[in-house]
Amino acid sequence: AEELARTDPLTKLANRRAFEEQIAREFERARRYSRDLSLIVFDLDSFKQINDSHGHAAGDAVLQAVAELALGVSRSSDFVGRIGGEEFAIICPETPAREATTIAERLRAAIDVLAVPLEGATLHTSGSFGVASLSDEIGDVATLMRAADGRMYRAKRRGRNAVVGEPDQHRLLAADAEASRATAEHERRIESIDGEKNREIGGKRESGSTQSGE
Repeated sequence: AEELARTDPLTKLANRRAFEEQIAREFERARRYSRDLSLIVFDLDSFKQINDSHGHAAGDAVLQAVAELALGVSRSSDFVGRIGGEEFAIICPETPAREATTIAERLRAAIDVLAVPLEGATLHTSGSFGVASLSDEIGDVATLMRAADGRMYRAKRRGRNAVVGEPDQHRLLAADAEASRATAEHERRIESIDGEKNREIGGKRESGSTQSGE
């Protein structure tokens, strides 16, 4: 009975009550032992349109599919909950802001390509994410929640289907992405140069063989 009282019946995730109990425990532990703690909050974009156009059964199917994705993308140490109608949260213990932002981006991308089949139709959705982490400016759970919520709504104002986290983390992630692109481009150039050299050597060998035959 206690477990049922802490579980969302539709998605089988932790419900709001269980989430609030868990975030309070993790916050206290992180503060006491000076450990990292991050919180991801996300909301499905334009979810009301799915319910209005396809019915509540379709909306339920989307919620269940997203819950399954969230469990798959998150780690065993994370705590995933449904905290509102189409709002979810992931508590990430021992996780700095940069790592939590990466997790949020991975889940955002997975939701973006999610296809939920229903009676001949295929339903799609997207998510807006806010990420907040424990810092000297965040002195209690309510402030941590407000920070994550505020960033989630900022993601919606930016056009939805986005992740907003610590400002520095986005610069670092963008730099990482640019570095990866530069490395890939460099490797392609090296492969191209090597290929040209091999063709050139092969051509010289064929020329030498022809001259020897003469």
